[in-house]
Amino acid sequence: MDQGIAAAFAAVTALIGAGIGALATAYTARKGPRTQVQHQSAAEHTHWVREQRKQACNDAADAWAPFAEELVACTEKIHRGEAVAQETLDALHRSIVDLNDRCTRLQLWGPDELLEAAVNLVQTAMTARASARAWQQALEEGDQDVIETWQTEHAGIALQVGSAWAVFMDVARTTLGSPPS
Repeated sequence: MDQGIAAAFAAVTALIGAGIGALATAYTARKGPRTQVQHQSAAEHTHWVREQRKQACNDAADAWAPFAEELVACTEKIHRGEAVAQETLDALHRSIVDLNDRCTRLQLWGPDELLEAAVNLVQTAMTARASARAWQQALEEGDQDVIETWQTEHAGIALQVGSAWAVFMDVARTTLGSPPS
């Protein structure tokens, strides 16, 4: 009889162990995929945000080229002491509006460092436009001292615009995972 009780006890213990094992397996089977899906979802979201940032940076870069062309056209005329045509000033203004519109999209995606660099870029571009207009006004008034002052001033501002662009690009590349070399 002792052997029968021992066998029954062993059978009950095995049954309890099997039940606990089955519960543990079921719990792990339910929790494991859920955790995996959560991690996969977070990774996909991070990738999606990076792609949105990349597109917004590409859009800003696309707007930079026409602005830079117009700024160079203005700066060359100012450097030579020539009047800047109103059409050129208007084109410069339109290119800044486009640059501002595209840089504003970065507010959606961040990070703050990228947004700050974009804001600085647009503000510096606006300063360059104001400088070109002030040059034009000084040229129309004919005061040679004021003309020379604005000529020098505009040359410095044009350099600041180039520096602001370089900072924007460095921050954009770092944000997108390909730091400046």
